[in-house]
Amino acid sequence: MQQQQQQQQQQQQQQQQQQQHSGPRPPSPQQQRFNKHQCKQWTIKYDELLRYRTDQGHCNVPHGHKQNAGLAMWVKRQRHQYNLLVEKKQSTLTGERIRLLESIGFVWSCLDSAWEKHFDELRQYSIMHGHCDVPSSYKENLKLASWVTTQRRQCKLLEESKSSSMTRARLVKLDEIGFPVAGKCLN
Repeated sequence: MQQQQQQQQQQQQQQQQQQQHSGPRPPSPQQQRFNKHQCKQWTIKYDELLRYRTDQGHCNVPHGHKQNAGLAMWVKRQRHQYNLLVEKKQSTLTGERIRLLESIGFVWSCLDSAWEKHFDELRQYSIMHGHCDVPSSYKENLKLASWVTTQRRQCKLLEESKSSSMTRARLVKLDEIGFPVAGKCLN
């Protein structure tokens, strides 16, 4: 029994060594044609995104964009491919494509972008009012009031070791401008 296991282990090791020494296979002619088509399609969608940016002033194509659902799906796919790359998984997104997208203001995470926008609004509120305690009835910016409530809730969830969208980096930023709950969560 033990001898069989040793033989199996040796066979597995030999197979692994063969795979390591053989290197990647060159792409088949069919794969090469597909890659050319894929590159062409990427360029077409990138050009569509450029036109969208010219018209709208940004690259954040909404998921439900009815005028061009294909572009919305493509943008979503680029973000997904970027996340794969960050996770060190196989991705079709190249360094050149990342550079091109970033050069036109492409945002990899809409959630991070929205958080930063609200954070800037809170910083301005703090400068004007001398504190970060935005009342829930703040009529000048109800979205900011709602966002502040959400940040308090996320801090509390984090403090209770529950699932939260709050990160340490966000806590530090909030604490730097005097957001009252952030300091407690950082300790």
